[in-house]
Amino acid sequence: MNDTNNLAKEGHNRPRRNLMKRKKHIKTTDLMSQYNLNPVMKKGVYGIDWEPFARQVLTDACGGLNYAKAKKDGLLNQLPAWLLGIVDIIHEIKPNWRAVYMVLDAAHEKGLLDELPQYMTNGMNVIGWCDITHSWHGGCQKIQIECKLCYSEAMDKRFPIKKGEEAKRFTWWNNGERKRHYTFKDNVTKYDKWARKLGIIFYVFANSSSDLFEDKKHVPDEWRDDAMRDIMTTTNCHFMLLTKRIQNAADYLAGQPDEVLNKIMIGATIGHEKSLHNLPVLNGIPAQSRFISAEPLLTKIDYQFDKYRNIDFVITGEESGHGNRYTDPRWTRDIKNQCLVHGVHYYHKQNTTGAKGVYAGKLLDGKEYCDLPRLEVAA
Repeated sequence: MNDTNNLAKEGHNRPRRNLMKRKKHIKTTDLMSQYNLNPVMKKGVYGIDWEPFARQVLTDACGGLNYAKAKKDGLLNQLPAWLLGIVDIIHEIKPNWRAVYMVLDAAHEKGLLDELPQYMTNGMNVIGWCDITHSWHGGCQKIQIECKLCYSEAMDKRFPIKKGEEAKRFTWWNNGERKRHYTFKDNVTKYDKWARKLGIIFYVFANSSSDLFEDKKHVPDEWRDDAMRDIMTTTNCHFMLLTKRIQNAADYLAGQPDEVLNKIMIGATIGHEKSLHNLPVLNGIPAQSRFISAEPLLTKIDYQFDKYRNIDFVITGEESGHGNRYTDPRWTRDIKNQCLVHGVHYYHKQNTTGAKGVYAGKLLDGKEYCDLPRLEVAA
């Protein structure tokens, strides 16, 4: 079914006059009026369905050309920057529409849509349960059974390093060198600035290609201290620190001030029953929130939420990559039910299929579960 038919089913009407013929910059409000864009009821709240609106505007503006080619040729330059950002994600396998809608809803409410830069739509991370990512360093040692098919290691090996840039390769073996990054101001700070303008909180998945709490022989406390100082400079970002070394995290964070702890969402990977020993430690860490990552989920697990009551949300997902291990849907369903019974937020990230563990959507019993605790910005 083409984009025009999809939009018509959403109640949009094709315009009588085409603003795309104008050469000057087009305002979002003019486009919304032209396409009779009206709020729709979503989960009990009136909001705008941005995806079909963006698809129709881009389809008309491209005049039959491929979106990316039309953008490259400058045919879309009259459109608002946030729509140009949509071009880069609209054909991805799993664009993060949750984060995009959050940004666009807030910008619309504050009248800032035409000021949004492209990175505020095409920069939302495809991981889904976070908004953006940032790594202070790269490289790690595998220590848990869940680590076997580390996606970050696979990505590091998949993408070629240019001649003369071999030193940029992360290292993953026991005594390998860890590589630091120095892009916090260029990366996170710009998003924090816009989150402040929009009155929203961004979830930053930190060190997605490493473990901030790896043993000191690999990651000295000085590196962690630098990260904490960066965290303190932000106002509207909360940092999701996921670790396989939860005891190290507990020991280090015990000395941190509330200004840091109130911006940290600490998580432990517990996707196998052999990793359950991490749960009591995670439950006792003082932080803004605590979460479990059961990705990959490899066994049936009882998280005993009646005993460990400080867990705020759980993420499940099937393993991706060649040689992926099996996840029984009954294990996933059982965790979902545990969360629902105990009032724990639940997010199911992905199903996979085939020997290569290809992404196969995120439906569980015909429904998407994408519940995350969203934080209110203090007035």
